[in-house]
Amino acid sequence: MGYKEIKSNYIRQKIRETKWEDRSYISDLMSLESLILTGPGGMAGARLWVKLESQYPEEFKAIYFELKPEKAKEIFERKRKELEKLRKEERERIKRNKKRLEERLKEWLEMGGQP
Repeated sequence: MGYKEIKSNYIRQKIRETKWEDRSYISDLMSLESLILTGPGGMAGARLWVKLESQYPEEFKAIYFELKPEKAKEIFERKRKELEKLRKEERERIKRNKKRLEERLKEWLEMGGQP
């Protein structure tokens, strides 16, 4: 894909802000655009998707919302829910561990151990 074929205004704006020597950044954003528009296709595409999404999270989100706003809302809402679920599980795990530690301390003290 050539620069003139870029569909995302976000990427077009980034070109205006980017020096030629840093064009690999734009190339990565162009790859993101292509993946968003056509899907990853196969295993290599999926790996590239994950790499670029993690490397450029803000850009990924901006391009996705620009090119596929409804799909982006769905995906990012799902990710938000998954993240909240993980946070809740982590809080519960910490609470369980704290309770276990308190029980072990109590047992320790009952056995005559020093606090």
